[in-house]
Amino acid sequence: MLDIPEILDNPPMNTPFPGQAMNIWYFCMDPRPTSSDTTSAPAIHIAETIRALREQGHQVQPFLYGDAIRQSEQRLRTIARHTSRKNQLFQAAKPLLRDIYELYQNRQDVGLIEPIFRNNSIDFVYERLSQNRSSVSVCCRKYQIPLIVESNAPVDERREYWGAPLFPITRYLEKKILQRADAITVVSTPLKRYYQQWGLAEEKIFVLPNGVNPRRFSPRNVSQDVRRALGIENRVVIGFVGNIFAYHGIELFLPLARACRSQGNKAHFLIVGSGQGRDALQAALAQEGVLNYFSFVGPVPNTEVPDYLNAMDICILPRFMWYGSPMKIFEYGAMGKAIVAPNQENIRDVLTHGETAYLFEKENLDALVQAVLELVDNVPLRRQLGHAVQKHILQNHTWDENAKRILNIYRQVTQN
Repeated sequence: MLDIPEILDNPPMNTPFPGQAMNIWYFCMDPRPTSSDTTSAPAIHIAETIRALREQGHQVQPFLYGDAIRQSEQRLRTIARHTSRKNQLFQAAKPLLRDIYELYQNRQDVGLIEPIFRNNSIDFVYERLSQNRSSVSVCCRKYQIPLIVESNAPVDERREYWGAPLFPITRYLEKKILQRADAITVVSTPLKRYYQQWGLAEEKIFVLPNGVNPRRFSPRNVSQDVRRALGIENRVVIGFVGNIFAYHGIELFLPLARACRSQGNKAHFLIVGSGQGRDALQAALAQEGVLNYFSFVGPVPNTEVPDYLNAMDICILPRFMWYGSPMKIFEYGAMGKAIVAPNQENIRDVLTHGETAYLFEKENLDALVQAVLELVDNVPLRRQLGHAVQKHILQNHTWDENAKRILNIYRQVTQN
């Protein structure tokens, strides 16, 4: 069971690490992830990285800005959220106000965190990159402490999805942070190439995709009751876990359902999660007359996700961004499920077509339908892919393996 507050508050040190135990500080200056968040991918990534580093025998102290945030700022963010829903002018100005506020707060952050650097003996800092927040790199430079920065997305993402009126400043700050860093970890090869185009040295950028905790995601540790509770015991269950948003390709479930209906097979879709696209998808499925092929269970506690994955035969990822490392493919794989995902470079960092997954040509609906229908009808292929991906994920893509790689990166940096 993943208890994020417990992980952050109670540092176990029960696995010795060669050499002297180190004092590592983990910083996340993004105000959104908090220790009370037990469901979002960033919060899970943070908590599991801290846990895994601690279990390598080191003291890891977390500083999550979302936990340290002043009550006045929390109230300001709450007011902004409510006001923006009612006031179109505020909604239009919100990205600019956000950028200005973040840049102002960035100047105050040095005073907030500098006592940590002044009053502690720190071996190295690991920072989850946050936009418009450069205080950690400033302090590391001042106190000559090695800094490893982790990037999960390009700065362009903010401009594309949420607007970035002060984008040149945001990009400048991010580039300065990465230039000052002793090493950079990125979650995919395309993201590494993106930063190389900024002029950052290839040898300081390390590809480190996301991972999974096999103590949580294991077929041996889950309930068998989901199929029975949903009345789908005799169906081939095609599953999806995550946010029901357009960038995950949720609209593609409709043609998939049409294809399964035309084939007359026993397929059923199990959708676990919520999002802005859920109501529109359900309405479209109902209009098409295929809603009965679906079970929407909504968001579930993170500890129950493995139970629902266990009920699935095929796990799909219809679409994903070019730069990211989807946490769901690691969870699908650890559970030994046949995976269908787009054939793009960041996915190939982890999965191989025909060996550990069925990868289809991205944005090719016919290829996606063919992949799903083939696996619905081919039980041996499902089992073959499921066994292979489980072995691969458990050997190469756990959070514990990621922690070892981070420590190796630190050793490489200090030796050089």
